[in-house]
Amino acid sequence: MNFNLHISDEDYVRITAGKKRVAGSLQRVDGDTFIFHPWQETDRRKRSKVLRTKHASCRICDDTIALSLRIKRAQAPNACNIIFDETDQAVEFITSNT
Repeated sequence: MNFNLHISDEDYVRITAGKKRVAGSLQRVDGDTFIFHPWQETDRRKRSKVLRTKHASCRICDDTIALSLRIKRAQAPNACNIIFDETDQAVEFITSNT
């Protein structure tokens, strides 16, 4: 199969000059023509701090703090207690890491 790939000069230089892969997506224009769109690069040195408990995940980044809770329906009668306990642990984690 032959196809045409449209890619910007800047992305072509990055792909051919570097030893690392360039992640991205392909947009189909015609039956055999595609356009490459690189994904936005993130600074891998900026690591977030994460606390994972049985039902929660708390993430502290440079600009955001996120708390996510997942409780199964079978545990619904105890959901309030679980939410309070997991939130208390997240509060302690956030206070000690900010």
